[in-house]
Amino acid sequence: MSFTRNSRDKRALIILGIMFVVIPILLFINEINIKNRMDTQTYSNFVTYKKTYSKNSDGHTSWVYQPIYHYEVYNKNYSCYGTSASSFRTYKNKPVYYRAENPSDCYVDNSDSNFIFYAVFFIAGVYLIKQYLDYKNKFLNKI
Repeated sequence: MSFTRNSRDKRALIILGIMFVVIPILLFINEINIKNRMDTQTYSNFVTYKKTYSKNSDGHTSWVYQPIYHYEVYNKNYSCYGTSASSFRTYKNKPVYYRAENPSDCYVDNSDSNFIFYAVFFIAGVYLIKQYLDYKNKFLNKI
């Protein structure tokens, strides 16, 4: 029995599913590696925002705020850009991780918001893989 266009479409599910599972895992591992390079922790003194706008394909413009966490090490001021941006601002001070020999090398932990992103993609990937396996089993049972 030859493969139909529908079966090729179903094979695309497994490719997308694997990508949706693997990419969040790699991003999570990268985030852990960055955090592990930092050897000292402090808290930001205050938060400012870099305000930019983005335009989607429909021409709709929205403002995006990227947090900048300001902190002090040995009476010298430093700033660390947050890795996530959103359409709303919060003024919550967060832990800032930095390297003692180079305090400007910093990282702000956004794992709470990143975890949701990783989880959604991971679950979507598992769902796509399951759909492919269900289709494959149904196809094999017809033979």
